This record gives sequence, C-alpha cells and structure tokens, in this order.
Amino acid sequence: MPGGATQSTLNRCKAHWENIYSPKYPSQVSWYETTADFSLQLILKYAPEKKSEVADVGAGESVLVEHLLENDYKDITLIDISSKALEDTKKTTRN
Repeated sequence: MPGGATQSTLNRCKAHWENIYSPKYPSQVSWYETTADFSLQLILKYAPEKKSEVADVGAGESVLVEHLLENDYKDITLIDISSKALEDTKKTTRN
C-alpha cells in the first residue's frame, strides 16, 4: 500500500465517506458549492485546450463536471473514494 496505508485503514476511510454521502443530498455537506467558478476559471486559464485531460480529485458529488461539459471539455475524469458520490454524479450529469 502507498505510504504505509493498510487495507484496513483504506476500508475505514472508504466507509467513512460512504456514510457521509449516503444519507445526505449534496447541498447538505459543508463543502458543497452550487457552482465551481474558482476551479473552472483555473482550468480555463491553465488548460484552455478543450482536448486537455482534466481530473477532479476528491470530486464527491461534483458540479464541476457539468461546467466542464458546458465548456466543451470531453476528457474528464472524476476520482473519489466514495462510489456513492460518483454514482450520484453519474446520475445527474447529462453525459
């Protein structure tokens, strides 16, 4: 495991985040943003080519992906330890 993490530690971490997302709507977590303006502006500035690969690490139930799609980005990867968060994002994203 990277950095000395054990499978048990990773499983506990995953369970923690699954429990955060399972009973709540995205807007019920303290870090929720209705828009991802700051992140989007950074991407538009530093990766202006629409063919750029964009990764949203710790995506959660991301709204950034919709903004990227609206700006014609196609190669988008969402990464999160919570499969629940990623599944919910997939359900609400147009592509």
